[in-house]
Amino acid sequence: MFGCSRSAQVEACATDQRALAGVIQHDQRVGLILHEVDALAAGGNGVEAANRIDKSARPEAVVVRDEASRLRARTRWGKDQQARLLELANLRISSMSDYADALRSDDLEQVVKAMTVQRDVEQRALALQQAVASVPDPSTGHCEAP
Repeated sequence: MFGCSRSAQVEACATDQRALAGVIQHDQRVGLILHEVDALAAGGNGVEAANRIDKSARPEAVVVRDEASRLRARTRWGKDQQARLLELANLRISSMSDYADALRSDDLEQVVKAMTVQRDVEQRALALQQAVASVPDPSTGHCEAP
């Protein structure tokens, strides 16, 4: 633990929050790229959309995963959010392959299925952004060392 000081616990959570927020900003870029991919796909440019996944979205998602794995969370809350962020990054990376394949196939059913998965992943990303946006109250015990 960080001593028993409430201020030390608050600072530890705030430090974790800042580190997590930096990585989440990168994940938000992935989300923006995928929105561009969706627009290309909706415009009938499936191959171009798939190439954008391969050249932009997937490499950025790998950066997010790598940065999330390097985080050194100091609190239980930070470790929990880091685990969620790693899970999200891995899910983004794996689901992008299916999305790109579906876009290249021109199989509308596959494309819709892959887009639905992308929507679900984006909802998880938004939930994580909200969770990281506010530091928990130290009295909950979340700001203690794991």
